[in-house]
Amino acid sequence: MKKVYLAFFTVLLFLFIPGFISAEELTQEQLEDLKVDHYKTSIVEVESAGPSESYSDSKPLDNEGASLSSVSWKRVTWQQDAYSRANVHLFRFTYQVYWEWDSNKITRVVRSSTPSIYAMGWRYDGLNANTGYYYNSNKNYYTKRQGHFVLGTGGWDVQHSYPWIQYDIRRGGSYSYARGW
Repeated sequence: MKKVYLAFFTVLLFLFIPGFISAEELTQEQLEDLKVDHYKTSIVEVESAGPSESYSDSKPLDNEGASLSSVSWKRVTWQQDAYSRANVHLFRFTYQVYWEWDSNKITRVVRSSTPSIYAMGWRYDGLNANTGYYYNSNKNYYTKRQGHFVLGTGGWDVQHSYPWIQYDIRRGGSYSYARGW
């Protein structure tokens, strides 16, 4: 299905900006049509699971009688999509965070970000920010990633865009997020 959408938008792009072969041959007006005009942010998925119900007498217990080795987890994925003034989908920056916690603290965090380019002339130049740290005796974890996207033509960089997504995750599975560009 993604290939159909990609083909559809590619055809629309070539119909919308007729008469060019590569990004190097774009006029100033055509370049304006490929610049970022607005972003759309969306949550892609939230998955979670509680601790296993199979407790064993051999596992150490906390003060409330729960197994310390029982772990809960959550995975949250947000994405920032960039669009031109003609509403052409230019690129996407996706940031996913997976974390586990027990009754006392966050025990594991796995972070991944993925860039996707949908329009000619745009490229991804890597992460501009990549921060992650525990705080509050490992009961919280703060993380932020910021991508660097560039619209280039004829050896010149015409526009830079820096979408970012940050999470403040907590033991127990709650979280807050912020995003910008």
